[in-house]
Amino acid sequence: MTDTTWKAEADADGWSERARTVAASLAASAAERSASARPPHREVTLLKDSGLITLLGPAEHGGGAQEWPVADRVVRIVSAADPALGELLGRHYVWVRLASFIATREKTEHIDEVSARARWLFGGSLDVRGAALTVRDRGDDIVFNGRITPSTAARVSDITLLEGRFPDGSLVSSLAVSTHVGLTFEDDEAGTVTVRDADIPWSGALGYVDKVFQPRAYNDLLVPTLHLVLAQVTLGTAAGRLAAGEHPHSGRTDLGAALRAVEDEADAVSEEAGELHRRAAALTGSETAAHADRTARLLARARAAASAVTGQNAGSVPQQDGVR
Repeated sequence: MTDTTWKAEADADGWSERARTVAASLAASAAERSASARPPHREVTLLKDSGLITLLGPAEHGGGAQEWPVADRVVRIVSAADPALGELLGRHYVWVRLASFIATREKTEHIDEVSARARWLFGGSLDVRGAALTVRDRGDDIVFNGRITPSTAARVSDITLLEGRFPDGSLVSSLAVSTHVGLTFEDDEAGTVTVRDADIPWSGALGYVDKVFQPRAYNDLLVPTLHLVLAQVTLGTAAGRLAAGEHPHSGRTDLGAALRAVEDEADAVSEEAGELHRRAAALTGSETAAHADRTARLLARARAAASAVTGQNAGSVPQQDGVR
């Protein structure tokens, strides 16, 4: 790992260059980490020290104060060097901004501040909105039980996303410190988190006011944002393998051109998403639905392009051992 003394970057190009520097360090250790199946503690420290973990955080609290298009590019750059760490970082960006999608403004500002100051890494279920846990109301608290599997960043996270449903089917999301006594991180490849009576104050139920969820159109941009991140992971992974010569076909030039065409589309969709995020309070349901369709199509195209490069089904990007 590098000893570079990191300073905040002034613009998006600077953060892209920062990501390339970090990616080079990650690439150097990727094979060793994969072979040893060790948790990526050193790599996560690099992501924190370099400022990539707090890229989206407020500048006044130590964050990079960047927008989603920059985060998308960073994820693609890192994924080209180490797909597992690229996915870990991309999903972290979604989870660290979860409050902005569904919580009140006050709660969002609080989480933005403390997560940037503490440089927290967020982890959670791979099935966004899967809500595998059961939840019960215990008066002042809500109590989660069940298993989160598969998950990401389980053994290296600072914060774990808990999502479940009340007996009436209502969805609730909360954030728990990963050292919570109710969380047990199993030593398995799926990164299973066993949740036993994990109690969270009602004030930690994101988006709830007086025990009633407050919906808004921006809620529906959460899943498209994750899809866009996963498209970046897929494209970055394919680009890295193509650059390394890891493809079964001879038409490398054609494959590269096809991949770049999808990357250009991903950049356009990301810029579109950036505008939607900036107008979060004024979004309409039709806008979020249209964007959801576009990101779903992009993710399908990214997977098809990646499959052409690797000769394998790219329906999902496998995480390397040790990142769970």
